[in-house]
Amino acid sequence: MKNFFKKILINSTLKNSINSVNIVESNPVFFLKYNNQEIGKLSYNNGVWFFEYSDWFKMQQDFRPLIEFPNKDKQYQSNDLWTFLQVVFRL
Repeated sequence: MKNFFKKILINSTLKNSINSVNIVESNPVFFLKYNNQEIGKLSYNNGVWFFEYSDWFKMQQDFRPLIEFPNKDKQYQSNDLWTFLQVVFRL
């Protein structure tokens, strides 16, 4: 699993936007940021991917949510990494 996430970071067009990655026992957490503001958190735990928006993003009105994650208040989960993220990470 660690090699999978190393590949994401090496191939990612967003590597300058992903400010923090924490891999602990193959359960990584990605904090997605824009201009030092946290947009959301992508995590992987027990074979399931999770995405949720940060409190800052939920409160701001300047940026719209991602098309794949339209509800700012929902925690999204999937057994597979979302296709658009696979494209972004060039997997």
